[in-house]
Amino acid sequence: MNLRRPARLPALVLVASASFASLPAHALTLRFGEDGAAQGSACKALADSRVLVPAALQALYGGDAALDRVQASAAALAADLGEAGGGGPAVIERLRPLAARIASDGRQLVVHRASLARIQAALRSLSALSADLLEATENFSAASLAGGAPIPTFTATSQVLLLDERLGRSADTVLGPRGVDPESVFLLGKDANSLREIVDGLVQGNPELHLAPPRSAAALAAAKSLADLSVRVHGSVSTLMAELQTLVAIHELGDRLAADGDALGHALAVTCAGTDAGGAVPWRMPASPREGH
Repeated sequence: MNLRRPARLPALVLVASASFASLPAHALTLRFGEDGAAQGSACKALADSRVLVPAALQALYGGDAALDRVQASAAALAADLGEAGGGGPAVIERLRPLAARIASDGRQLVVHRASLARIQAALRSLSALSADLLEATENFSAASLAGGAPIPTFTATSQVLLLDERLGRSADTVLGPRGVDPESVFLLGKDANSLREIVDGLVQGNPELHLAPPRSAAALAAAKSLADLSVRVHGSVSTLMAELQTLVAIHELGDRLAADGDALGHALAVTCAGTDAGGAVPWRMPASPREGH
């Protein structure tokens, strides 16, 4: 069960970048050259925004270092375009609300540090438990065969292997380029419950599943090891379920930061490079998506 974060993160960035052109927006024409302070503030803000947005996307997949960068660059960005204060260069005045929104979302993402840590710990746990569950199932199957277990025992063992594979696949796809995948979340919960029910039947017997308790001490010991792992799998999935609403909110923050960061970065890049006083550069300022998150 691989999390494959390095492969998924670039996909998220590419999808987010490709979607910026279609954002609902109203045209805003910015005129530059009003004040040299505008160019200096824009250059500094551009550098900080280029740290904040990628760090925010990386933070969605775990890592205190990325959250630390988000926290520092959000504070810096808020200061960059706030240095001029009221009555500053018009271009800075027009960019300030968007920059403030980005800084605010960055700070809000950092607030979820503990939830992100729990989510990533649960995903790492599921990844590690997958290999352990496979080995424990094979050990139980071998011990059951040596002890002359009935056919339903081996049918249930095959189901455990199938569930282990499905749990791994679902855990890999819970977080994707489009955020939280509802189908993967549903299957995780369903399969974790099924795994625990079947494994409990292998240990204690279950008439409804046509399962009898193990016939040998070796098979019983192997079944108990399998049961311990199923409990841990169920616990990791329960942690993810408990954090589901927070997980959705975090990814919505990431989407908004990516969109706003692209829009702000375009305007800042032009301002930082400088234009003729009479030049005008059309720029789209996105409406705030998902207000209230």
